Amino acid sequence: MQTEMRDLARKAVEQNLGLPSRYFALFHRWFWFGIPGFGSVMAILWLMVAKPL
Repeated sequence: MQTEMRDLARKAVEQNLGLPSRYFALFHRWFWFGIPGFGSVMAILWLMVAKPL
């Protein structure tokens, strides 16, 4: 997703245009996929610090 977003942004700059709607759709998907990823990292850190086992 990020590489496609990068390519879309580069193309928009080269053509002096605004970002296409596809960019924003990818951004929203990327954002929502990041929430469980961030939560998982926080859970792992909590497990390392609290050592509940």
